[in-house]
Amino acid sequence: MGQHIQDLFTVAMGGGTIRRYGEMVVLTLPGVELVTTSDDIQQAQRWARSRNSSGQEQLDRDAMLARLETLIARNESGGPTRGTDDIIARLAKRMRTNEMNLDEWNLPQTVLEVLARTEPQQDST
Repeated sequence: MGQHIQDLFTVAMGGGTIRRYGEMVVLTLPGVELVTTSDDIQQAQRWARSRNSSGQEQLDRDAMLARLETLIARNESGGPTRGTDDIIARLAKRMRTNEMNLDEWNLPQTVLEVLARTEPQQDST
């Protein structure tokens, strides 16, 4: 009887979770938490499910995460934020709407400036 080979996605997830909030996805893996787009995670999932695992969780995780074009990394979670400023800003606005503390995330200064300009105005009365 042949040995079952797991797909890369199953091994890379290593008990992690994917939480979807419309176009925003929060991916939590051991030692990693990031925000990405729904399209990016779906493409990475399809790619990873069609590949055999290397048998090494960290290698598989790195390979799958490398497929993400856009991601916002949590501070201290190891990876840099990447993607275009407009998509990162859109995700950050969604994060703010979902009451996530943006100070806990590695956001580029250019995106923080955009967010500051679009922050809801406080009523001064």
